[in-house]
Amino acid sequence: MANGFGIAALVFAILAIFIPFGIVISAIAIVLAIVAALAGDKMFAIATAVIALVNTLFLSPSTWIVLSGSDPNASGILKVLIFVVCLLPIGAILLRASGKASIST
Repeated sequence: MANGFGIAALVFAILAIFIPFGIVISAIAIVLAIVAALAGDKMFAIATAVIALVNTLFLSPSTWIVLSGSDPNASGILKVLIFVVCLLPIGAILLRASGKASIST
């Protein structure tokens, strides 16, 4: 089950690169990566987080527009939000490793 969610997360993260407004698809990929990480997958969850972070920060024109806008508070909040959301799968891996949270297969 863990590898299935991990592969699905990776596929969604890669598809988000080629789809306009792929930030929504990246968010779905992150949710799937969190489920995969809680189920025991590490490799696909980390790969998905890295791909989603690169896609959102460097390959998304809509993110560029917000980050280069005139309101510095909006760009700061968006940067923090992007990093926190993309690091959630890694946090889920750490939760699983500590034994505090897991999804049984």
